[in-house]
Amino acid sequence: MIETVSFMLGLGFSVLVYVLSIKPRPDPLWKKAVSFLFSLIGITGMLFLSGVVIAHFLRKLHVIN
Repeated sequence: MIETVSFMLGLGFSVLVYVLSIKPRPDPLWKKAVSFLFSLIGITGMLFLSGVVIAHFLRKLHVIN
């Protein structure tokens, strides 16, 4: 559950970054797509892995199942 929430937050934040900072730039479409792809992988991956680590430690401490 924590992993799914962190993954969805990562996707949402990546879309927000695209709308607010990548889309308005005067770069060609291919450059915007590459920037979005890298930010999508980076932001979503970091938040997802953070959620995995948090869930792991909460399970280890028997806070969650």
